[in-house]
Amino acid sequence: LACEVAPAARQVPIPDRQNCPGHAGTHANVVPATAGSILGARVAVELDEDAFRTVIDARRRTPGDDVLSLLIAARDADDARLNDDELVASAILFLFAGHETTTNLISMATMHLAGQPDQRARFTAMRDVDEIEAAVEEFLRFDGPTPSMVRVAVADHEIDGHAIEAGQRIYAVIAAANRDPDVFEAPDALDVTRLQHRHYAFGYGTHFCLGAPLARLEALLALPALHRAFPRLEINGEPEWADGLTLRGPVSLPVRLRA
Repeated sequence: LACEVAPAARQVPIPDRQNCPGHAGTHANVVPATAGSILGARVAVELDEDAFRTVIDARRRTPGDDVLSLLIAARDADDARLNDDELVASAILFLFAGHETTTNLISMATMHLAGQPDQRARFTAMRDVDEIEAAVEEFLRFDGPTPSMVRVAVADHEIDGHAIEAGQRIYAVIAAANRDPDVFEAPDALDVTRLQHRHYAFGYGTHFCLGAPLARLEALLALPALHRAFPRLEINGEPEWADGLTLRGPVSLPVRLRA
């Protein structure tokens, strides 16, 4: 489902869509880097490159009103704002970012609601869209799908007495910022009625997540529908977690549904 909602993936032929989640998960789990994870990511990227080059050729012949057609137009314009590799890379990014984080957000919110009946009761009783939107922001803050981001220092810095040299890789731990006790009251508690939402789940500044509106909308629709339909949903076994530092979410989350 998430693969079909991703802007670029809507243009992937239906027989190939079943591979989308697996490929994107392989891309995501390249951090921490090991020989196996790097090889797996390289193979996944090559598969996605081949698939998208075929789709791009088809969309170039028959453009539509989709994101991929707009990217192709930017590539083929006189000022050539994208080259061929950047066009393919952008398509893969839309596919990867469009489903991986949203899938994790919905599954982790479901896991926490199932484990906290009082919060689930408050959430399922919500009918006002503003209240539900605020609850989605709390899910993002409490246990967001992107706990850290990797950056490379372009110059020497000193932060709080710690020297950072140009070229060093830095892990910015978003999850820690989102539970800062100086900013949030009872930061380690899930509160779906919380009104303070200064979180960094989608990053900040120039590199703010391009898919944030889509992720919020998908969670806004999916979570109330799921938990109202199955108010007695139970976790039925231990989740299997992805092995990565930059993305957080279960590979599988066994549940028992009771209408």
